[in-house]
Amino acid sequence: MAVQDYFVTIWGSKIHYTTEGRGKPILVLHGWPGSGGGFSESMEIFLKADPELEKLARKFFKKHKIIALDWPGFKKSQELKGEYNLDYLADFLNEFMKKTKIKGCDTLAVSMGGYISLTAQHKYGDLFGRMVIFGLAKDLSHVKFFNFSRLVMKLLGRRLTISLMNSIKNSDYVANRILSVLYPVSNKDTKQMQIYIEGVRRAPIRIHYEIIKQFLQKDFAANICHGINIPVTFVGAESDPIFPIDKIKEFASNIKNSKVIAVGGDDHGPFAHINEKIALYKRLLNEFM
Repeated sequence: MAVQDYFVTIWGSKIHYTTEGRGKPILVLHGWPGSGGGFSESMEIFLKADPELEKLARKFFKKHKIIALDWPGFKKSQELKGEYNLDYLADFLNEFMKKTKIKGCDTLAVSMGGYISLTAQHKYGDLFGRMVIFGLAKDLSHVKFFNFSRLVMKLLGRRLTISLMNSIKNSDYVANRILSVLYPVSNKDTKQMQIYIEGVRRAPIRIHYEIIKQFLQKDFAANICHGINIPVTFVGAESDPIFPIDKIKEFASNIKNSKVIAVGGDDHGPFAHINEKIALYKRLLNEFM
């Protein structure tokens, strides 16, 4: 199916999203530092590699429409003026879903996108029918560089931290080193690494700072699962450096109607090696249908 581009104005900013397929909408929400277009790019690779998945996808796109959002400030979307925290972005998501008339749809959300969508569901209660979320834990305090990063940001303050991040943003070497820790599979895939680096460079440093500041708070997501009664499937890579599968299971246990799918690999996001990804997408497409 052809991918179509659209823009909608929210709070004075032009927000970009794409659609693919027709029928029941499924909202795809990317993580940091990606973009909505990453879903279509990944699916194209998988479809070429597996005829059975391609056949299943063709059937899927006849009955479903993928709506892939670029979060404000990412890829083709203009940034918003407010502070980028979960509450603010959840309010934005609610507004986006009202404007595009997709309230009640299912969602496939990755990492940061998962946090925002859960916060929005917790806050508004009626946004989604079902949720599939890659990753997530109540915070990042289990990650080895968590306390060091908190200390650096506290000592430097906002201005110097943003200055440091700006120098990292403009260094291919440093960006590669940092992103290769978060996304080990990208070490073997230069195209994927360039997509990540481009994602970092397109968004203003102010946005990166505010998102990272939120993620470095202890228990920042501890309460967002309260009151969520819809079906939620969490997907995690067994050796994810950011969200190990045991932390995902612990977080998922706060939602009564939830389950966890563990896949092989050591990557963060829609994970792992291509054969495992293909098997996972077959399972998810069948579940959605």
